[in-house]
Amino acid sequence: MVSAAIGTVFVQESGDAARSQWRSVADQLRGKFPKLGVLINEAENDVLAFMMFSRAHWTQSYSTNPLEKLHAEIDAPEKAQAFGSRSKQHLADLCFAKPATVKARTTDRYGRTVARVICNGTDASAEQVRSGMAWAFTRYLTDPSIKALEDQAHAARLGLWHDTKPVRPWEWRRRGRLASPEP
Repeated sequence: MVSAAIGTVFVQESGDAARSQWRSVADQLRGKFPKLGVLINEAENDVLAFMMFSRAHWTQSYSTNPLEKLHAEIDAPEKAQAFGSRSKQHLADLCFAKPATVKARTTDRYGRTVARVICNGTDASAEQVRSGMAWAFTRYLTDPSIKALEDQAHAARLGLWHDTKPVRPWEWRRRGRLASPEP
């Protein structure tokens, strides 16, 4: 029931229609599943973010996990990490409901598009790193200017660099997998 109801959001013809449907579904589910209603409210902007692009880009930016967006060159803190929420909000401030260009670079092993996203003339990947809201993802880095921006943010102790020992998201995820009990 829940999956079918949420699925109705993604067949809408516009971002506004999807947002309206999202809220209608949230209202319907809130009565039966109060905790789910809270989660749906918190996830709205993340889940619907891909709809801010023109419809032609929806299939390029949509993934089977709409909460994950892959920006080329960078890795941002996970939601449960320090600066995770601030990083997400910073990206939303940069891109939400603004004209955007998606420059697809590749697809990852799960078939998700990895892209540089230019929002209202600003390179979102570069700005996230410049502001100390993401790391240069050195394993996949092709643009050396991103690492230079990280070094500048680190030296200025911006964003996540304000912490004395920030944990890189790929290390944080690896630690989580190692700590999980095996099935």
